[in-house]
Amino acid sequence: MLNFLRALCLVLFAAVAFVPANALAAPRAHVDTGTLQGVTRNGVRAFLGVPFAAPPVGALRWRGPQPHASWSGVRAAQSFGPSCMQTELPNGVGPWTAEFFPHGAVSEDCLYLNVWAPNARSRTRLPIMVWIPGGGFRNGSGSVPIYDGAALAQRGIIVVTLNYRVGAFGFLAHPDLAPEPDGGIGNYGVRDVLAALRWLQINAAAFGGDPERVTIVGQSAGGVVVHALLASPQGRGLFAGAIIQSSPLAFRTGDRTAAAEAGAAFMSDLGATSIEALRAIPAARVLEASDRASFRPIVDGVVLPVDPGANIRTGPYNDVPTLTGIVAHETRTRFDLAGYQADSASRDGDASADFLALYPASSDAEALEAGLESDRDRVLVGLGAWAQARANRAPTYLYLWTHAEPGPEAALHRAFHSSELAYVFGTFAASPQRSFTAQDRSISETMQLYWTNFIKTGDPNGAGLPAWPRASGDSAPIMELGDRFAPLTPITPERRAFFARSFERSGAFAF
Repeated sequence: MLNFLRALCLVLFAAVAFVPANALAAPRAHVDTGTLQGVTRNGVRAFLGVPFAAPPVGALRWRGPQPHASWSGVRAAQSFGPSCMQTELPNGVGPWTAEFFPHGAVSEDCLYLNVWAPNARSRTRLPIMVWIPGGGFRNGSGSVPIYDGAALAQRGIIVVTLNYRVGAFGFLAHPDLAPEPDGGIGNYGVRDVLAALRWLQINAAAFGGDPERVTIVGQSAGGVVVHALLASPQGRGLFAGAIIQSSPLAFRTGDRTAAAEAGAAFMSDLGATSIEALRAIPAARVLEASDRASFRPIVDGVVLPVDPGANIRTGPYNDVPTLTGIVAHETRTRFDLAGYQADSASRDGDASADFLALYPASSDAEALEAGLESDRDRVLVGLGAWAQARANRAPTYLYLWTHAEPGPEAALHRAFHSSELAYVFGTFAASPQRSFTAQDRSISETMQLYWTNFIKTGDPNGAGLPAWPRASGDSAPIMELGDRFAPLTPITPERRAFFARSFERSGAFAF
């Protein structure tokens, strides 16, 4: 009998020994709709292509996100789901090389998110970073290579990236669309993000996350969504902090009436005579027409009751710790001297002479530098006013990213829009064509520490890091990140006063 038991043990041991190692390591998570099986990658547990809402297809096109059906058995969550409908740019464009864009399938069936969690289980639930991608409301996806969450997850947080509908699929408004149960129309892309946040409130613990410690993080158009969520009553209680990268309040949300008129023109462009006929048009044709138009969040009176810039002092507003800033060369102006002078006159009218006195230029090279500097100052003054307006309501931290990412034509593009992303995510491996140096890796280490400190505590400061001052009602210091880590020299009073007057004239910032 003893020999039989020994033999049986040897057989069982051999059977286990020959199970593939990755099968033994495959992590599982139990969410409200079923069981997921992920993959262990780069020292973290990853669950990819996780559905957080039903596919918005057929009759659900131009409807708010609906609950996903449950499944039986174990659902594989080891590869990304399709990105939402968009024109693909696999080779990149301008300074944005291939790693800045999604790869793989695009589909209307696209409401998926991705989760990265530390491999080692924590005794306490971990804070969560929810990444809302940019893309001008035309493209973008949670599966973009530089958004890989493994490096940040290794620092003790849960990282979630998500998809939301873009273009006409996400932001069409039309008078014949049936209102949502809350009375709103349009803003389906923002509703997708809200649905993902509500899904996390239910399912965060399945990955070791704390639903009360969610920080929403968005860049560019994703930052616009963060602004919208900060101003939305429907966002209340879904997040405890916000990071807004390269998305100042200079944007304008559309109003419901104008958006409905644009929606009617869109329907006419496609030759449809009813919403049912519009829903029956193949997605590829809708995308083609969408690329000829412009879509964005609107003030619908429900998801977004007012323009986010209009209610900072008085509310309603979700007052959570906020970190926000821009990069040094958000816009790469290409003015010659005559063009720069003409542009200053068109932007500032009677104040043109004052502007040119503050930003003089006597050559094409000087005009380019003056244009870059004035654009940067304009936004930084606006950000400072925004921070001071809300500083007594929630901790606020401002930054300017100044480091030029190496790569094709780095001297031309400098610190271009989105160039900080690989440093925040620690995803240099996604950009093999860029010759990152030890300095770049050191900068990335500091950026990741600032971001994860903020996600964990609502404050970017921590042991060994240069002190990052907080904004107050009297001042809004701006932290330089990149080429150095220290507070910027304040913008001169004359320039600050000029832009304050400019904002008052144009209404670009409502403070």
